[in-house]
Order: sequence, then C-alpha cells, then structure tokens
Amino acid sequence: MDKTFIENIVEAFYKVLDFTLISTKQKEINIGDIVVIFLYFFAAWFVLMLFKVVVERTIKRKWGKETQNELNRFYSLHQIVKYFVYFFTISSLLKYFGTDITVILAGSTALLVGVGLGMQNLFNDFVSGILILFDRTLLVNDILEIDGVIGRVERVGMRTTTVKTREDKTMIIPNHYFMSEKLVNWTQTELDTRFNLSVGVAYGTDTLLVKELLIKVAEKHDKVLENPNPQVFFQDFGESSLNFDLVFYLDDVFRIQKIKSDLRFAIDEIFRENNVTIPFPQRDIHVIKNK
Repeated sequence: MDKTFIENIVEAFYKVLDFTLISTKQKEINIGDIVVIFLYFFAAWFVLMLFKVVVERTIKRKWGKETQNELNRFYSLHQIVKYFVYFFTISSLLKYFGTDITVILAGSTALLVGVGLGMQNLFNDFVSGILILFDRTLLVNDILEIDGVIGRVERVGMRTTTVKTREDKTMIIPNHYFMSEKLVNWTQTELDTRFNLSVGVAYGTDTLLVKELLIKVAEKHDKVLENPNPQVFFQDFGESSLNFDLVFYLDDVFRIQKIKSDLRFAIDEIFRENNVTIPFPQRDIHVIKNK
C-alpha cells in the first residue's frame, strides 16, 4: 500500500510538471520547463557567488596590505566572468528548448545592421565597457577627476560607469566617454598621492621657523602619511611675500578638499601663535600735483 501511495505521489508530481502552460509550433512549455529555467539561473548565480567568495578569501589571506588593490582588480574580472556565465546559461537554455542560435543570428543580421546604424553610441558604450573591463583602465574605488569634478568609481558596467562625487551625488557616465576624453585617475598606479599647499609670509620672517611650523602642522593631521614624510620647499621671492610649498601625501584622495581646509585652519592658528604674518598685496601710489 505504501508503494502504491508513493507511486501515486510521484505520478501526480510528474503530471504537474507536464502541465502545458504555452503551446507553440516548436515546443510545448510546461511547468517542468519553468522549473528547469529557474534551476539554470540558480546554478549560474550559485557558481558566481561561490567564485566571488573563494577568490575574495584567497586575496585577503594572500595579499595583506594590498588587499584593496587586488579586490578592485578582481571586481572587474568578476564582471567579465558574470557576463560569460549568463551568456552560456541563456545559450544552454535556448539549446534545451530546441532553438538553433546560429539560425537566429543569421536571420537577424540585417535587422542588427539596421538597428546598429541607429544605435551607434549604444554599441560604442558596450565595446568601450568591454575594453575597460579587460584592460582595467578603471577599477572600483578609483578616484577620478572629470571636468574638474572629483568622484569615486562605484560600479563599472557594460554600458555605463557609476561615479559618486564628494558631494554624494551620483554621476552615470557612458563608457565611451572614458575612451575618447581626457580624465585624471588619481589612483591608477598608487593609492598614495602627492599634494601641495602654498602659503606666503611677510619679508623678514624667519624662514626656518616657517618650515618647522608647516611640517608640524602636517605631521599633526591624522590623514597625512608619515611615509613619505611631509616636506617644505622655499618656492620663490614673491612680489609681496616669501612663498613656500607644503608637500604631503595622502591615501584618502577623495577627501582632499576637507584635508586641505583643515591644514589651512591649522596653519593660520599656528602662525598667529608665533607672530608669523601672512601678507596681502600692497601698492605704493605716488601722486604728482601739477603746479
């Protein structure tokens, strides 16, 4: 009796799976086919998730301090792998349903040419996205300067790249822009970036004291790196001032505007405490009276 009951359950289950949802000339699509589609995509998602977890753990264990650099490179690779996995999944599903991909591509060639002529920018973005992902021109968390705007790369997609500015505004930029326009990548080669801050003092000021005070200000800021150490250069004898450059390094380029502001506040304060004057331009005007 138990065996008959189990057989009835199995038979009922197969009937449910075989229930036709859509009928076409090519094939009847039933609930079982829907389950197969779900399993295909679930398998693709699971493979990608497993790949990501394994590689991330390997990178964190192997690279130590360079973890973030390697993770950024991996995220670009992961995007490429993801597109290939889903392309293979969809191709396999089409084959499962008896669809010949070559016939579809051959039959749609003329249509694709016509569409391509009207959507050149869109295809340009896709090609640019593939090139960016392969040659790693841009990586997640790279700091870019685009038309004077500083932003951090949040996501590199096939068609667009998402950049978040220092004002927490999101910029969606077509990928072809990065292949045709000039931009500055602050973190392309190194995370540590060199900056300078210019300041002038009045003639007659002790220049060695100015150097000491500027280095002291830089060393006290928690964002300024100790190595390479901050330096001060006597830049020039200006028209109204002795000009100095404070040179320092950061690994947080995204917040450079705030850090420079902090340093200027601190410089102004320490100069006041030590009676160092920051001059302003002065002009001598001679008035000649005609008799």
